[in-house]
Amino acid sequence: LRGELEHRSQRLGFGWITNDNGTGPAYGQLLYKNQLPRSRDVMAQLLISVQEYFDYLKKRSVISQAGTSADVSWQLVGSALASSKQLLTQPYAGSSILDRMKAQGYELSVNAVNSNIAMAEQALADRDADGFYAALGMLDGNFKREIPVALGIELGIHFTDGD
Repeated sequence: LRGELEHRSQRLGFGWITNDNGTGPAYGQLLYKNQLPRSRDVMAQLLISVQEYFDYLKKRSVISQAGTSADVSWQLVGSALASSKQLLTQPYAGSSILDRMKAQGYELSVNAVNSNIAMAEQALADRDADGFYAALGMLDGNFKREIPVALGIELGIHFTDGD
């Protein structure tokens, strides 16, 4: 298992830095230049990718099942949360995603996102899997609805499953 994870990690790194799937420029460059395949907007792709990853973490029960065989489950979800928080709070072109949401008049949505991040961080610190999955579900919903609405981004997908 460890060897397979290392191989996949190396392939991912190669695609990000050097050549995406052997088809041309590095994915990181395509993302940075807003030249993703299928003409999808970079911000829409980022939001969709985060919510898909959150879905994966919940459905696979990474903390309590899938990640335990490699003994990295809490580290994995901690990294996922930290990366998601950084995506929302790191300034890009002058302001962060949360700052842009606030500037558009969506302060209540920003407060909800921050509250859900804090809830997830507390559950992570307490190693409370149920609490973490609950907070992750709330953040997943923020990435599906509040964040794209506040930024005026059409994700091109519709969620009717109640989450």
